[in-house]
Amino acid sequence: VSFAELAATAINQVQLTSQLRASLQAQSRQLEMLQRARRMEGQLTDIVLRGRGVRELSEAIGRLLSKPCAIYDADFRCLACSAASEDLSLKLRRLGELRDHRLVKPVLESLEPGRPQCIQPLPQLGIAHRLLVALIDLNGERLGYVVVAETSGRFGPLDEVIVRRVA
Repeated sequence: VSFAELAATAINQVQLTSQLRASLQAQSRQLEMLQRARRMEGQLTDIVLRGRGVRELSEAIGRLLSKPCAIYDADFRCLACSAASEDLSLKLRRLGELRDHRLVKPVLESLEPGRPQCIQPLPQLGIAHRLLVALIDLNGERLGYVVVAETSGRFGPLDEVIVRRVA
């Protein structure tokens, strides 16, 4: 009985240690993500405070997320685009022409401030990547849209946070 109790205690300790390690690793990842978000927030704030334009903002988002980004006005005309390839840049610029497409229009109409949404790939229209779209809203007025293409890895929580903050 004593040996069984000792074995149970040892097993319990191993399980607790394993849970503690997993918790510490999760906290470490969260801390790293928060630090990265803070650095990104600082860079975005710097762009705004220095009076930089929409093009610089689009380029900064592209660099920070390592994903192409485009910024559109309320009529979905492309104001700025940062894409590594000319082909993707052209497709992002043409996205405004697709705003009335049956798969795009419902997403754009349902956008709410601070709640980005994804448009699924539209290969029939030449868009092979998911697009994260956020509404640029000021006092209830639609001023434009921020669109990021999912090209170098899947969208993560940090992508959504940065796109929401930019908008």
